[in-house]
This record gives sequence, structure tokens and C-alpha cells, in this order.
Amino acid sequence: MVQLPEVTDEKSEARKAGYENICQIGEERIRRAGERIRNEELERIENEELGIIFSIQIIPHFTLLIPH
Repeated sequence: MVQLPEVTDEKSEARKAGYENICQIGEERIRRAGERIRNEELERIENEELGIIFSIQIIPHFTLLIPH
């Protein structure tokens, strides 16, 4: 996912929740989705008694700066 680090409005719910820019919101959504998938897979594996380990890696994001 590519997201520009647009600043959240100071009066927004996102800012009140501690997100200074929309990149941070995207990162949190990916983190939560990954956690949910991981938990669902672990539950499925436990139920099926498979010997599989499921892992998720979140790749750090980079900011592209274009000189003017």
C-alpha cells in the first residue's frame, strides 16, 4: 500500500485517537488485519491439528521525497 503522509485534521476523530497523519491510520489497519488473519489461522490450525506455522511480516514504509 502506498499512502501520502497527509496530516489529519486537528479536530478529527483520527487525531483524537493519536494519528497525526493518514499513513499511521493505514499502518494500524494493516496491523489489525494481520493480527485478525493470524488469529483466525491459528484457530483453524488448532482445530485441524496441523503442524503449520503462519507468520505475517509488516514491511517498514519509506517516504519518497521529490526535490522541487
